[in-house]
Amino acid sequence: MFEIADCMNDNNGYRMMAAFLQSRVRRIFDPPEGVINLLGVHEGMYIADIGCGPGVFSIEIAKRVGDSGLVYAIDSSSYMISRVESLIKALKLNNVKAINTDASNLSMIPSETVDASIFIYSLHHISKKVDAVREALRITKHGGKVLILDPIWERFFFHGIKNKDIEQIIKMLNNYEKVQLTINRTFWQILMIIFKI
Repeated sequence: MFEIADCMNDNNGYRMMAAFLQSRVRRIFDPPEGVINLLGVHEGMYIADIGCGPGVFSIEIAKRVGDSGLVYAIDSSSYMISRVESLIKALKLNNVKAINTDASNLSMIPSETVDASIFIYSLHHISKKVDAVREALRITKHGGKVLILDPIWERFFFHGIKNKDIEQIIKMLNNYEKVQLTINRTFWQILMIIFKI
């Protein structure tokens, strides 16, 4: 059976995905400003954009955090990271650090150094979802948050995060004393905000 992941084994698949993610059409139906406003992004913040793809959210966030802030644009695809690096260079941004790594191992980022970690339509692409969320919690400061926004597998044409993965994340969070979870679902997507107390 063909799966979307099958077309991502070469750069052509990543090129198609990057083109869509950076398209005007996508920005009309899913403007990055909505998520950025929800996070309360402001000058001086440090943000980890985990599974950043071509950097659509990373670049918009970088404009808000300014020179005193920093955005870690993290993706396991070297092609996507090369797209982010091209944007960083073209826009002459000094506050974005592109990192090519697996989301379940963010050892290059010190513990409790970011104000927020975000997974925007990316967690369903990550194989070790629970480990990735655990790493996001590790690098997020107390008082910060981890935001997960993803389509729901069963409701978005069998593309997105599965309910069993959501349940595993919630089970893992039950082991943390100092987190608070809010979950909002629409028909086709889930928004999870984990506050690190």
